[in-house]
Amino acid sequence: MAIINIRETFKTINGEDIIEEKNNITLAKVIVNALLATFPDETTLSGEEKLLRWEMAMKVNSCQEDEIELKSEEIVKLKVLIAKGFSTTVVGQAWKLLES
Repeated sequence: MAIINIRETFKTINGEDIIEEKNNITLAKVIVNALLATFPDETTLSGEEKLLRWEMAMKVNSCQEDEIELKSEEIVKLKVLIAKGFSTTVVGQAWKLLES
């Protein structure tokens, strides 16, 4: 188990905030978006896997705290999904935060 700060914001390579729809991008938003996405190599995902991702997304999205406790297998899954769906700038920062 690891405690992860999901309210950490993302920056450009020049240190400026990455903003989407007038809000800073946070690790929580990246995680939820990665979990809810269906990627081209996942057209045959099982219902069980989709339910697992939905439940994890709900857990992160509904968290009122800055930090959340994640299992090591959840972190591994998040790293894979974030790598599939985001740019190098976001992946680099997300992975560092998930590994902290």
